[in-house]
Amino acid sequence: MPKATTQTAETSQFHNIAAADLADMHGRLGAEIAELEARRRAVADELIARGIRQAEGDQFESTVVGETMVANIDRKAIERDMGESWIVKYLRWSKRGASVRTVSRAMDLAA
Repeated sequence: MPKATTQTAETSQFHNIAAADLADMHGRLGAEIAELEARRRAVADELIARGIRQAEGDQFESTVVGETMVANIDRKAIERDMGESWIVKYLRWSKRGASVRTVSRAMDLAA
């Protein structure tokens, strides 16, 4: 596995933390967020199951947005039927920012 290059911004709150520790921190935070998202989804499912349309708490208000129909374009079918050269003139490209994907090494460590 390639070693991480060091490009440290000394104004960062993480400037004195090793890259390996940052990777572990990022993974742990991701796991915590996933757990919180699962709990959040369970609460939302309960509101929906109860048929509640709106609920006002002391701190937050929740509104259930009902199911709706959504239309999607089948790009592969359009390319197949019209050809890639036809669809390319309608494509709009945008640049996405950099991101970090962190996965558990538990499987790697067990091997």
